[in-house]
Amino acid sequence: MKLRSDLTLRQIGNEYIMVEPENGILDLSKVFCLNRSAAHLWSKLQGVEFNENDVAKILAKEYELTLTQAFNDGVYLIQKFRSANLLQ
Repeated sequence: MKLRSDLTLRQIGNEYIMVEPENGILDLSKVFCLNRSAAHLWSKLQGVEFNENDVAKILAKEYELTLTQAFNDGVYLIQKFRSANLLQ
């Protein structure tokens, strides 16, 4: 799977946001807010093919989690990305 390439993550203060582009115009009714760990994953995974195991390895390394916990957290995050239409 791959993240959408038309979304750009921006940090504003302590917030991480992306705005849906629509016909070259930003649609402010479609703003995606990410927490720090989701934003970290977004930046690591942007432009590359990945799967649940790749996400788990990043989470385990960054947050000192077991691979099982990191895998479960990664699956949950991917489901959230999928339901928000953030994957290609």
